[in-house]
Amino acid sequence: GTRVAGTTRRMTDVTQLTVAAGTVAYYAMALNQAPVVSSAAFSIAENSAAGTAVGTVSATDADSGDTIAYAITAGNDSGAFAINPVTGQLTVAAAPALDFETTSVYTLTVQATDAAGVTGSASAAVNVTNVDEAPTDIALSSSAVAENLPADTTVGTFTATDPDSGDTCTYALVSGTGSDDNPSFTIEGGALKTATVFDFETKAVCSIRVRT
Repeated sequence: GTRVAGTTRRMTDVTQLTVAAGTVAYYAMALNQAPVVSSAAFSIAENSAAGTAVGTVSATDADSGDTIAYAITAGNDSGAFAINPVTGQLTVAAAPALDFETTSVYTLTVQATDAAGVTGSASAAVNVTNVDEAPTDIALSSSAVAENLPADTTVGTFTATDPDSGDTCTYALVSGTGSDDNPSFTIEGGALKTATVFDFETKAVCSIRVRT
């Protein structure tokens, strides 16, 4: 018989064939190729606000005219990030999850899906950079001292909570609300010491203001 060449079709196309007697019709079917996602690495400072741009993941598709939809499929258990399904742009979704001391690197899996549902994926590493955070919760181990003790008597020791692991805190008496009795004390290292002899009958409560 006579071989009749057909036209090239995508696998998703539907073509009706009519085969005449004595002829053979054939069609070359073009396979739908998966999108290729490029691996990427980004950096973002801890505590960045929700909506802050992190970077953009890109993908290519050999099938001309194909559309691509992006999604995060793994590595985002804390919900720290979101991705724009059209552009592939990563943004911060949950600021509290970006804590350098807890997680310094997120390894996300980003998947690209074309119009036919064929997928490709790659990793996107997001490095969370450290920010020097202020100490909180200043505490004094003892807030009482007996009267008539000599100056330079230790009252107690200051401590504070610092989110930055390994940081050390220093303490100083500063002016402001509550600093009325600062002149009656000194701080050496982290120890609060008296700078005078106290008399309970004259003054039973002192107020100081401390900064770390």
